[in-house]
Amino acid sequence: MRGRFKIEMPKPQETPNLNLDDKCKIKLTNDSEEIEIAARDLEVLEELGKGGFGVVSKMRHRQSGIIMAVKRISSSINDESQKRMLTELDACKRSDCCPQMVRFYGAMFREGDVWICMEVMDTSLDKFYKKCFALGRKLPEPFIGKVTLSVVEGLNFMKEQLNLIHRDVKPSNILLNRHGQMVRFYGAMFREGDVWICMEVMDTSLDKFYKKCFALGRKLPEPFIGKVTLSVVEGLNFMKEQLNLIHRDVKPSNILLNRHGQVKICDFGISGHLTNSLAKTIGAGCKFYMPPERIDGDMKDSYDVRADVWSLGITLVEIATGVYPYDTWANVFQQLNQVR
Repeated sequence: MRGRFKIEMPKPQETPNLNLDDKCKIKLTNDSEEIEIAARDLEVLEELGKGGFGVVSKMRHRQSGIIMAVKRISSSINDESQKRMLTELDACKRSDCCPQMVRFYGAMFREGDVWICMEVMDTSLDKFYKKCFALGRKLPEPFIGKVTLSVVEGLNFMKEQLNLIHRDVKPSNILLNRHGQMVRFYGAMFREGDVWICMEVMDTSLDKFYKKCFALGRKLPEPFIGKVTLSVVEGLNFMKEQLNLIHRDVKPSNILLNRHGQVKICDFGISGHLTNSLAKTIGAGCKFYMPPERIDGDMKDSYDVRADVWSLGITLVEIATGVYPYDTWANVFQQLNQVR
């Protein structure tokens, strides 16, 4: 018989009671199907950290292969600690729409402990900065600025939406990911002669979004265009530095958006490997967004990631003005004359 655990806050209370079992249903995204996870089916991969209230472990669900971070908190705690635990559970559950807060999957009760299941991140800020300084490197100002902005936005969400104050902001409680600008890959399979690639679903693409805005007589605000620029540049930089790839098909329809304000790159089908930071294939990609060195099939020179930067530039002009910046052309010679 499964154990059952109920925790309650003394009245008056601002958060609901939570009934926990030794299994829970989780959703990786708002639009994905629920998956039932039982505590007995989770295996510990490594310990991520520990504190006064419990241990955080990286765990894998054996049946689905889903990897998550699980915070295990002992239930043998005093009333004040139990109140804090309930507050944390409720805050996690209600912060799902905030991209600056770790995504909450669900909670369960197992062998006297409360398990809080969350998305797993790559590292914490304290581990990251200490490793950088150990290698003789300082954190660049743009990175520190991004950390500042993300934390402030997360704290503001807690205040305005949850009526909470964090009270424990420190480097070990600020988590980082390697690539938040690329559509999340779930897996691949083969069925009836086709390869199926499974990915997270986003709400719309940049081309559909800007066209709808202009159809309603509205222009995209500069801060939004700036956020698109930053996200795409960071994604392209990740591809170059970590994957040694160039995208080669940057355009509005390959930049996806969701309601949480996230901007992500998709469609890596014609990405090319870089040799000494250079690529050679000329024809891959959409010619409307190609730089001159890729349009001209007779050119013998290689090209680099600046070709993607050109494509991004055309994209930004298009979404800022509402129209593609060049006239249509009948052949490649007319196109070259316009873009040169």
